[in-house]
Amino acid sequence: MSRKRTTPGPAASHDLEAIFRPRSIAVVGAWANERSQGYEYAQGLVEIGFRRAIYPVNPKLDELLGLKAYPRLEAIPGPVDFVISAVPAAQSGPKPA
Repeated sequence: MSRKRTTPGPAASHDLEAIFRPRSIAVVGAWANERSQGYEYAQGLVEIGFRRAIYPVNPKLDELLGLKAYPRLEAIPGPVDFVISAVPAAQSGPKPA
């Protein structure tokens, strides 16, 4: 039994561009504590020379690593292709009653 190989169409390859070559990355849960995951993700992007938009997201920060910080995703002025969530699980779920 043979299978016909298909190649991705234009829409499929465009969708992958946002994953493999994002124009912007938001780091939700970015924090000024150098030992936090959010700080490490943002710092790593800066250190590797990611030359596109990096948006730290934390309502308690104005900036991080020289980057303007935003209080929430909806406050970012433009599209975000990729989101890294560094919010601790205890803070991201529903609150107990």
